[in-house]
Amino acid sequence: MEALVDPGSSFTLIRADVYHTIPNKPPLQPHFANLGAINSTPIPNIGEIYVSVRIDLVNFNFPIIVVPHMHSEFILGNDFLRKYHSILDQSLDQLILHPDSQQTILKKEI
Repeated sequence: MEALVDPGSSFTLIRADVYHTIPNKPPLQPHFANLGAINSTPIPNIGEIYVSVRIDLVNFNFPIIVVPHMHSEFILGNDFLRKYHSILDQSLDQLILHPDSQQTILKKEI
């Protein structure tokens, strides 16, 4: 699955129809934060899951909010980018992540 990297999104999100295709999907937990679009339109959510997101060969354990409708299947939001000390290098078209459990830098082409 491809993800949209969106530093303007406060949270990491997955669309509900994509969530329902995950084999052995984790159970939904309540999520009480109010989500809103850039134009202040409320974004409903159906809950939160805690999963391991695999990028290349590295697993990142992270909570993801499940929303019923959005254009992208999956959005890596600012919460994920901050936790993993990311650097978005647009001149090289790379997202550089610093996983907690590794001393190396993971580079992923955007």
